[in-house]
Amino acid sequence: MAPYIVSINNQSNRKQAYAIFAAAPVIKRNGVSTVDVVTRIITSVRGVASPQGQASFMLSKKLFATCGVYDVEADPSPQNQHRKRIGTGIEVVDQRPVDLGCSDEHGRPVPGTTLRIECSDGTPAFTKEEITRSGAPGCFSILTGRDFSVKEASNNQYVVGFCSSMRQNIGPYATFVPEPGQEYQIAPSKIFYVVVGQFNPYDLTSPTLKDSQSTCKVDFGALGTDQVTLTHNDTGGLIRMRVPGEEATSPVNFDVSGSSAPADLGSNVTATRSD
Repeated sequence: MAPYIVSINNQSNRKQAYAIFAAAPVIKRNGVSTVDVVTRIITSVRGVASPQGQASFMLSKKLFATCGVYDVEADPSPQNQHRKRIGTGIEVVDQRPVDLGCSDEHGRPVPGTTLRIECSDGTPAFTKEEITRSGAPGCFSILTGRDFSVKEASNNQYVVGFCSSMRQNIGPYATFVPEPGQEYQIAPSKIFYVVVGQFNPYDLTSPTLKDSQSTCKVDFGALGTDQVTLTHNDTGGLIRMRVPGEEATSPVNFDVSGSSAPADLGSNVTATRSD
């Protein structure tokens, strides 16, 4: 599968930094209640030159479910775009590739991947057993056992989520704290946000970041393409989006002061930059 590609042409007349994160997925617990999730910076790039510099985020469409323990201290100042992870703590992660539920060429449902988590050794890990696939359309499924408690999960920083790369420097799209004895249906979003500023992979995104003046929304599903280009113009206040093949037509403009355009998601992530 060809990756999703978001390219940014920096014509702002100064070096820039950019990052990308995904919209929160819809997660249902036992088919009913929704789950609180946090989204994180997937990857970022700095030192993108102007006026010819370009950054590209390449997001593969293959996703990996993740589980484990994440307890890393970070600079707590959310308004400081230069904040960094302090580097104190632990990260233990298990990962498995997943397929989302879909339909075959005859329109028959094909269930998505189902994985089971066990915590008998004090750290969440995926079991090796083959489990009947039960992922709903557009979803994969996670089952949790009863070998841990809600308190244990919270105190020990248990996390479940998904990402697009097994590289340690690529952050997860979203994470949540699991509860025992549950079935989670996880539907990744196809909406991404490109933000101007210095961020680090794994940084938590604030609820208001997607509506920031420096953020542009990209929804590949609505655009019907796997590739878009954003132009950061010389006023510093506009990102212009072009879809390949439409350059001859009037471009779609998005004011980075809050508005954005629709766009969709992908998986494995690589960031490149031009200096």
